[in-house]
Amino acid sequence: MLGKWITWWGLVANMIWSILLLIDANTMEATPLHTLADVLGGNRYTVMACLMSSSVAAFTAMYVDGQPDARTLVLLVPQQFFMLIAAGGSVRAMVTATYADGVTRPMTFIIADQMPWVLGAIFYTGAITEHFGRRLWKATG
Repeated sequence: MLGKWITWWGLVANMIWSILLLIDANTMEATPLHTLADVLGGNRYTVMACLMSSSVAAFTAMYVDGQPDARTLVLLVPQQFFMLIAAGGSVRAMVTATYADGVTRPMTFIIADQMPWVLGAIFYTGAITEHFGRRLWKATG
């Protein structure tokens, strides 16, 4: 049950990031998005398209009928992938005490600021595991 809400949180966060990227190029300086841009080649429209399509895929996965299967997993994993990359950038900022745009802050400040993205990626991964684990447990137990 909780996994569904975590999936919604990731979906909405990625959709909002997509809209912000469309509105303003400066959005790319946000640490999680900057990291995604590094991985995806630096083009904000590419980042926007990836985030938007992964959100639509996750939305679709939530409405696939029946038990979770490979189709559901294929639809959820892209969003997880982008969330893990963004969280990696947040962790790098925490460890180096420097945001992606070069602004230096105390480590504790950056941890407080970036922790939601790290926890979101961890919980999203847990939600996928729980989602598919439930089926496995019923089959074996």
